[in-house]
Amino acid sequence: MKNFITQNKYKRIRQLLIVAFWLIVWQLIGKGIPKLLFAGPLEVLKCLLKLVVQADTWRTAGNSIFRVAVGFFAAFIFGNALAVASHKFKFLKELLSPIVQLVKTIPVASFIIVALIWISSKNVSILISFVVVFPISYVNMLEGLANVDVRLLEMAEVFRIRPFDKFRAIYFHQLLPFIISGCKVSVGMAWKAGVAGEIIGRPDYSVGDMLYAAKLYLATDELFAWTVIIILLGVAFEKCILLLLKVVEKRTKG
Repeated sequence: MKNFITQNKYKRIRQLLIVAFWLIVWQLIGKGIPKLLFAGPLEVLKCLLKLVVQADTWRTAGNSIFRVAVGFFAAFIFGNALAVASHKFKFLKELLSPIVQLVKTIPVASFIIVALIWISSKNVSILISFVVVFPISYVNMLEGLANVDVRLLEMAEVFRIRPFDKFRAIYFHQLLPFIISGCKVSVGMAWKAGVAGEIIGRPDYSVGDMLYAAKLYLATDELFAWTVIIILLGVAFEKCILLLLKVVEKRTKG
């Protein structure tokens, strides 16, 4: 036990030293480049602290997270529901296959530009997040349904188990790993794609608009500060989704 604690302690110290090393490198690079083109960590930290105490920063962050979350959950629900229907009706699976492949391969930037023709800029991040998450949810659910133990389903038929109980006792537990795997992949992609949509569409009070505005005015300290905010929001969004899934998994096991 002591060896484990010691190893864990040294691992954390190593990680802190590595972070400190790269911060020093960042600061040294910033010293040799004009502030107009590159901001050091101290300048970025000052700007970040200034942004954090502003109400507009939190409003902007909340708007962006809300839009991406709407797109993510809409794609999650729609993709899983459509996968269930496709598993039951093989013709529907064949019919949707070209569309799913197209959505998986189309460049995000191209779709954003096309989407701006159809809808308002403030809703682009919702649509882009949906487009990115949908094929992942759909394919993972299809794969999960294909791997459900047929023997358990046959046993449920023999004992005439009710559909709801069969779903809870068999389907849900066997599909949950595929759902979690799909969310782990798609949640980060949804956030990145959503922010990319905001940068191009530039809706008011969005992190993408703030990032682009900082670039236009060559405010590199603010540009880097907003980049840090975007990274932190992305990590927080991902952690919240995965924590929600863990809670669901524990409750169903309990």
